[in-house]
Amino acid sequence: HDDFAAAVQSAPQKASPRFLLAVSDYKRGDYDAAAATLRAAMQQGIADSDLHYLLAECLLKLSPTKPQDAIAELDRAIALNSESVSARSLRGKLYLEEDRPKDAVIDLQLAHRVDPASRSATYNLARAYTATGKPDEAKQLYLQLNQQSVDSVSELSDHKLKEALSTGMAR
Repeated sequence: HDDFAAAVQSAPQKASPRFLLAVSDYKRGDYDAAAATLRAAMQQGIADSDLHYLLAECLLKLSPTKPQDAIAELDRAIALNSESVSARSLRGKLYLEEDRPKDAVIDLQLAHRVDPASRSATYNLARAYTATGKPDEAKQLYLQLNQQSVDSVSELSDHKLKEALSTGMAR
């Protein structure tokens, strides 16, 4: 956590250190601190879809009965990166919870097409297929789940960490 905070100080306009600092707080259960880090980055003009995705995750932890706030952040994330697997997967899941399975299928099919290994996209697409009367397609996806085991926040934070390290190593 301290290293990520130092990285933010060293590179205040870079998204990755802020994202990783927020993930550190998120994983410690300090959703308020994570949200504050993300909002500060956005207020300082850092435009990154992953920041909006993680803020949506934080908002769901802080106010689980207000998914509309999270969906608004996911809309922003998708506006910045239309192929964000994490944002599309979470928005699709929230659409399912709001009884909007057709909207969910659109997001989740795209997420699954972009990253067939995403557990979140696979699981929620299977649920959406079940909700829209496509049990055979759902069954195939459920079978794939036995081979996948990473949650979406960890999946994305691992990707960002690798990206930050490879950028740092190139210098």
